[in-house]
Amino acid sequence: MRAQDGRVSFGAGSSCTGVDLFEPKLAVARERLPSCRFVRASADALPFADASFDHVIVRDLVHHLESPERAIDEAARVLAPGGRMDVLEPCRYSPLIALHAITQPAERGELRSTRRFLERILSRRLRLVSVTRYQPFPIHRLVFHPRFGRPRAATNPTVRAAVGAVEAIAARVVPPFAWAYLHLRAERR
Repeated sequence: MRAQDGRVSFGAGSSCTGVDLFEPKLAVARERLPSCRFVRASADALPFADASFDHVIVRDLVHHLESPERAIDEAARVLAPGGRMDVLEPCRYSPLIALHAITQPAERGELRSTRRFLERILSRRLRLVSVTRYQPFPIHRLVFHPRFGRPRAATNPTVRAAVGAVEAIAARVVPPFAWAYLHLRAERR
């Protein structure tokens, strides 16, 4: 649920915990999500007891890791039996993702990011439930990018509509295997 000021709030009795290795990212998260708890930790060694969470979200992380299997095993360890894990990763077959990986050394892991690769590392410890693809050709990420694009253009309704129209056309012509993001949902056995 979003509050009017754009912050996320949770219902009574709900809670969430965010994890990142880098303190500057945690500082931003704490500012934007004040009702959440944040912990500095490695994805390979989570400081939580077994079966601590009923839902784990792994977003844009797997492609950065040398041994993503260890991080997924660790996330599965802290997931309660019957709990759900959602993994969102870029797909190497997207032209924009491939260009990103080739031009940005820190993103080279995106080149191994395929459905087969992600299914393999998830299915070692979890039961795969679904795979969904998103963003056929997300030019909004380039057009409104703070470093490469024009972020202020995002406030212009005409520009936003034009970008949206191009992306809608892309949804009809770009084959699904080349869409930018993969979302895999799995459950702990």
